[in-house]
Amino acid sequence: MGFPRLLIDLAKLETNARWVTDLCRRHGVSVFGVTKACCGDPEVGGAMLRGGVGGLADSRLINLRRLKEAGIKAPLLLLRSPMPSEIPAVVQLAGMSLNSDPGVIRELDRQARQQGVLHRAILMVDLGDLREGVWPDRVLELVREVHSLEEHARDYATGVRLAGLGTNFACFGGVVPSLPALGGLAELAGRCRREVGVDMPVLSGGNSTSLHLLAEGAWQPGINHLRVGESILLGYDLVSRRPFAGMHQDAFLLEAEVIETERKPSVPTGEIGFDAFGNRPHFEDRGLRQRAIVALGKQDLGAGHVMPEEAGVEVVGASSDHLILDVTAAAGPVRVGDRLRFRPDYGAILGACTSPYVEKITF
Repeated sequence: MGFPRLLIDLAKLETNARWVTDLCRRHGVSVFGVTKACCGDPEVGGAMLRGGVGGLADSRLINLRRLKEAGIKAPLLLLRSPMPSEIPAVVQLAGMSLNSDPGVIRELDRQARQQGVLHRAILMVDLGDLREGVWPDRVLELVREVHSLEEHARDYATGVRLAGLGTNFACFGGVVPSLPALGGLAELAGRCRREVGVDMPVLSGGNSTSLHLLAEGAWQPGINHLRVGESILLGYDLVSRRPFAGMHQDAFLLEAEVIETERKPSVPTGEIGFDAFGNRPHFEDRGLRQRAIVALGKQDLGAGHVMPEEAGVEVVGASSDHLILDVTAAAGPVRVGDRLRFRPDYGAILGACTSPYVEKITF
């Protein structure tokens, strides 16, 4: 059995998914579980489905293919607007996709007719986070364009159908979901119904960051869909960064092996320039400290961070292959060969699942 390894507790993920879906259901909201942090792991997706999500969503086609080839029968949603080069595969693998470019939607329509299938498109609206989506003043124009594809269709069982509108929060700009913002999405959908005569069965109001509103008992009527990944994986409110009561925060644990222990100064000796990643590090002089190194690094963690499970152990920093720890205050001696556990954040889960050097163990 190799190290480092990522331990994934499927029962805890199922519990977290059920907590989210029960909360959302009380407000008339359905949930698609997002598997992208786990590279479309079918066992993770299966745990989410057992917890009540209505479908699975991912931003990478290779992950959707992985889910489909594993026998997942649930609806699949492509989260990222399709690259033109992958449109034939999008139509083959996903029943629904998020979109913002009219040319891509037209090509999805052509490919769907060619393959004899129906593909549902959610038009993404940028409500201020400045990632994907059309600006609100262009929504009616694009909805008319997509609706014209349906009106000229010879066969209403194939091609693209507009499923509704969607938006995203707190992924690029950090914009927090709010009732006024969601109300703006609902109002846009109402205008599309009145002025274009098109139905809007899906209004997708964002991701895990929208759960804080539901947990407070507040919601915008008409918003009936969310894409939730991080809160299911880690069990916390992304806005306050506090755990949701009744959810597990330890469904994922990283385990790594100690490869060095040594008593060392807390400040490097010599002139300090840039580290291996082009940053100029700063150090606090804490005198001599007991250090440990585990075989885990930024190549495994990506942009993420980990929190030691053992009391008294602190993360000092990391290079590409080494995680440096201060174990001076650890409850007991830390020795070479010991295995230490860490709670990964979302970025670290993403990095560990992507890294070929981390063994993934589900149980």
